[in-house]
Amino acid sequence: MKVSGDIPLNELISRIKVMYLAVYANGAFNESQKDTLNDEFEALGLEGDARFMSRKLAQRQRAELDRDFHNALDEIFYTVSIYSERADVAHRLLVLFMKIVESDGIITQSEEVLARELAECLDLDIDYYLDRTE
Repeated sequence: MKVSGDIPLNELISRIKVMYLAVYANGAFNESQKDTLNDEFEALGLEGDARFMSRKLAQRQRAELDRDFHNALDEIFYTVSIYSERADVAHRLLVLFMKIVESDGIITQSEEVLARELAECLDLDIDYYLDRTE
């Protein structure tokens, strides 16, 4: 099932999860990254039911991260791991994560640790992504 353009539903869900992983990378919602998060939602170009569904998924993800951060992390990594064999999607997910964590100007140690874990989960070389951002 596709929700908008060429974005399959599973990939949309993974993108939303990665966006929230990025803004919660330091254990709490990072308000300074909110504009970038909103820009990424707009860039998805979702309309109608797809837009409504994506916002509901985002609210649910945020609530899960607020309620039980570590279990939510495990669930996010499990969800995105299906893309470890699809390098194009894996790349887009890690670039999305990096774009959001970099949007406040620095990459914290927690953000780098999660970037490394996400890259490992997606079977990508994190050094390539970190080197591009320094």
